[in-house]
Amino acid sequence: MKLLFVRHALALSRVSWLRDDMERPLSDKGIINAKKFFKELSKIYDTPDVIFCSDAVRAKETAHIFAKSFKGSRLLQTSLLNPGASFDDFKKLFDEQHYESVAIVGHEPDLSQIIGEIVAPGAHFSLEFKKSGVVEVEMDEEFRGVLKAVIPPKLFS
Repeated sequence: MKLLFVRHALALSRVSWLRDDMERPLSDKGIINAKKFFKELSKIYDTPDVIFCSDAVRAKETAHIFAKSFKGSRLLQTSLLNPGASFDDFKKLFDEQHYESVAIVGHEPDLSQIIGEIVAPGAHFSLEFKKSGVVEVEMDEEFRGVLKAVIPPKLFS
């Protein structure tokens, strides 16, 4: 299965946002950059079967922008990807489901830790995962896989 891990786009700063962090939205710059990046990305990747995203507003907004560039994907919001998500939470996304291609929109450091469990279980794994960035992983049924690409959002600028 092809997985496209997507870190949410640039959001308003935590310092200036005085309400619940789950409600913190994307910044104008984050929206503009994500739209441009995902549009270009859609020229090199097929549309995923499904896009999973966390309940956080910034992840939902990023997922909606991603979905507009990858028309035809089903968008599913889940608390399993909320900040603090674990590898076990990630595995639950695939209970009783089989997909060819999936996009996962979430948060750091959770996404890097999940990717590390897939590509280098038990080893130290470090990844620079920029906001709006995409990491492609090819994963088998045993949740083991290969890191295929790390695509920073500035690649197309």
